[in-house]
Amino acid sequence: MPKTREALWDEEKNEYVREIVALLLEPDTQKYHNELDRIHRENFQALAEKFVFEWVNPRRTGVVRLFGHVLIPSLVPQYEQAYLLGKTLEFDRKIFKQFLTKLLKPCQSQQDVRDVLPECLVQLLSIRHLPRTRDPAYTLKDKPALLREFKRMLVKFETYYAMRFLL
Repeated sequence: MPKTREALWDEEKNEYVREIVALLLEPDTQKYHNELDRIHRENFQALAEKFVFEWVNPRRTGVVRLFGHVLIPSLVPQYEQAYLLGKTLEFDRKIFKQFLTKLLKPCQSQQDVRDVLPECLVQLLSIRHLPRTRDPAYTLKDKPALLREFKRMLVKFETYYAMRFLL
């Protein structure tokens, strides 16, 4: 059975949410993965040098059994920072998806989507060429709690958007 027009539009709104979140968090996500890769390379190199140059007996020390799974102490603070960045990204991804889904729910057209989103998010999408006809978050004007949430989220959206140009 073919999908209804409403179901297709819901899929398109979900795609906007996924695209916005992915593009907004992309620089920090890349930074997070690069940092983890660097830490793992340094850890691997340090463990390999210890094994080769100190002639460690793997049966007595268990180095081979733990090789690649032990983090050398000098890298722990860097790993903790990367871990916190990863947790922050995971949390922000979740709240962005939830909020944007609520924000876009009443939208019935691309113009509605363009108008409801703040300008920093519109700039990430292919609909940025459409002219704005209403204020951002116009769908929330009768919902004061969600409007307050929008203002809080706007700060996070703008911060991540600005970071795209700094990283």
